[in-house]
Amino acid sequence: MLINLEPLAASAANKIVNTSLSKNAEATEVENIVTKSLGVLTEQGIYALGLFLATRKRNKDEHKRNDRKSDAIVADSIHLYLASLLKETYLFTDSLKNKQDVITDFYREITVPNENESSVDALRRILLIKQMFETTLTYARYAAKARKDN
Repeated sequence: MLINLEPLAASAANKIVNTSLSKNAEATEVENIVTKSLGVLTEQGIYALGLFLATRKRNKDEHKRNDRKSDAIVADSIHLYLASLLKETYLFTDSLKNKQDVITDFYREITVPNENESSVDALRRILLIKQMFETTLTYARYAAKARKDN
C-alpha cells in the first residue's frame, strides 16, 4: 500500500497548532516548543524527543514559571498527533498501544525492532518515522509562525 505522507504530516501539524491554540497556548509559545522539539529530534533522535516532551509535561512551582502549563499543552498536542500519525501510516504496532500513557516508553518502543523485522527493515522504518516527524514539526512551526504574524 502506497501512502502519501506529506498531506498526513501537514494535517497533523495543523492539528498540533490548532489544538494548542484552542487550549489557550499562545502562538509564540507553540512555535517555541515545536522548534525546540524539532531541534531535539533532528540532533538527538526519536527517543530524545520523547524525553523532551515528557520534561515539558512536568509540573513545576507556579512562581518559577507561569508558562509551564502552556508547555504541557503543546507537548501533549505534539505527542497526541505524532502518535496518531503513526497509526495512520501503519507504522504503529500493537505493542505500542499500551505504551501511549507513558510517553518515554512509547518513544523508546518506536526505536526497537519489531518481531520478524530485520535490522535493515527496522532502520528503514525508524528513519522514515524520524523524517515524517521532522516534516510534521517543520510544518507545525511554520503554521504557528503564520498564526503569530497575523
